[in-house]
Amino acid sequence: NSSVYVKLYEFGLTKNAIDKLVGKYGSPQLVINKITENPYVLISEVEGYGWAKADAMALNAGIAPTSTFRLNAFVEFYLTKVANEDGNTWVSLQEIRNAFYEYIPEATDEDVRKTLKGLNLPNALGYSIIKYFPETDRICLTRYLKLEQDIAKELKRIMKGANLPYDKDKIEEVQKET
Repeated sequence: NSSVYVKLYEFGLTKNAIDKLVGKYGSPQLVINKITENPYVLISEVEGYGWAKADAMALNAGIAPTSTFRLNAFVEFYLTKVANEDGNTWVSLQEIRNAFYEYIPEATDEDVRKTLKGLNLPNALGYSIIKYFPETDRICLTRYLKLEQDIAKELKRIMKGANLPYDKDKIEEVQKET
């Protein structure tokens, strides 16, 4: 069992970080499996893990600096970050390119182009991770696009709804009680 902890130290984790992850996932071996399979999942599953920590673990685990896996994970991270921090569900292509070069300086123009093109194609589940809008030169995560579409649909439904009759006297009575 101590060999499992040694392996986790190799990923650059401290004892406190290991204890926190083991507490979250239940076993050191499961933590190793998570980090080996996809360390970027920690960003969304474990509080306190951002791009920098997950990326350092990925690089320590042997993921190449310009691997498709890393570049794809970055796009999802960045678009989620912008949505959570600024409330923007889309960014311009220029903004995402600039972000690539800031966070992953090893990325070339070709790496960025191939990554964005690949994420805009249907995956094995039949949907793309991102949606590109050429008319505005913007991209967004398809999951946020779907949420916005669902909200718009629901608002339209509500707006079309008939006003229900109400009892003015009853409303005044309730207001007086509060």
